[in-house]
Amino acid sequence: MRQLKRRLSTVRRRGVAIVITAVSLLVLVGFASMTIDVGYLYNVRINMQNGVDAIALASASALSGGPDDVWNRARRYANLNTANGSPIQLQSEDVQLGYWDSEFGEFTPAIGGEARPPDAVRVSAHLTSQRGNAVSLFFAPAMGHQTSDVSATATATFGTADAWDVMIVQDISGSFTGALSLAKEADEALVSCLRDHTDNSSRLGFVRYTGTADVVTPLEAIETGFDNLVYAIRNLSSCSWWGMGGAPTCSTGTNIAAGVDVAVNEFLNATPPDSDIGQAIVIISDGRPQSVGSGGLSAQVLRDMAVQSVDDAWSAGISVYAVYYAGSSSTPQADADFLATLVRGSGTFEATPDAADLSTMLWNVCSSLPLMLVE
Repeated sequence: MRQLKRRLSTVRRRGVAIVITAVSLLVLVGFASMTIDVGYLYNVRINMQNGVDAIALASASALSGGPDDVWNRARRYANLNTANGSPIQLQSEDVQLGYWDSEFGEFTPAIGGEARPPDAVRVSAHLTSQRGNAVSLFFAPAMGHQTSDVSATATATFGTADAWDVMIVQDISGSFTGALSLAKEADEALVSCLRDHTDNSSRLGFVRYTGTADVVTPLEAIETGFDNLVYAIRNLSSCSWWGMGGAPTCSTGTNIAAGVDVAVNEFLNATPPDSDIGQAIVIISDGRPQSVGSGGLSAQVLRDMAVQSVDDAWSAGISVYAVYYAGSSSTPQADADFLATLVRGSGTFEATPDAADLSTMLWNVCSSLPLMLVE
């Protein structure tokens, strides 16, 4: 009887051991599932996020070209980035143009019809059951889970957290009179864009020029001088053929060098020598320098002077942008070719035959700021 009891006890212990072993194996399989599958999902998520970051930055670099350029750039870079072993697939709703509010850290999608162009792109990518491309799992199917959804989102815009000092050098010569109102709207749009996309300590100033040039508003921090600058731009008048109203006379011709030199002097007088603040001059002109009444200097001499002035600006670390409005010029290509030679440093050249496009041209200047991910 005692031997029988001992045998039964041994059988029971072996049975319990088998049950414990079976349960332990299930637990181990569960942990394996969690470790391997969760690790794999994590890697897929990281790869997807890195890819979406790259797509958002690339797409934002095409903002100045419009929605089609943004979408084409997004698709191109999606094909260059992979997640779960395949190129990232985007649908049209995955790429949104909109506006980034740096103050509140919010993205607002553009709905069309806004006065200002979008300044940000949000890109989303999805590997989900709904789209039929969810991530297949390795061990989790034994636990009843075949796939898992993975998504990633990134938003990019242009701008800098650093200060960027800019002097706008605006042509107010007689030939620009008819388009000056649109140029002033463009100048104001540039100022507003710089306010929204650079540090508040950035400084802006304004110079007007014909055959001579003067400072309309000196360099002043956006935070304190924005309203003054906007007021000055809105009240800017063209040159006067009779020298009335305090405006420069139109009979002095067009001397770009004069405007650039005044702007450079403003930088040199206002900025400490050891400053590492980014600096730029934005020239808005409707043609090459002209010699009408400009102290007897020939047009070629004035053009040579303009080249020397931008060289001096760049020697001082100041980038130069040039925006050309062709207007009624009889030599638009020659004018454009010359103004393009005035670009220095990180500056860009923009040209348009239509004054209504000046706001877009100056917005392009602002959008040339470095791109950055904001979420």
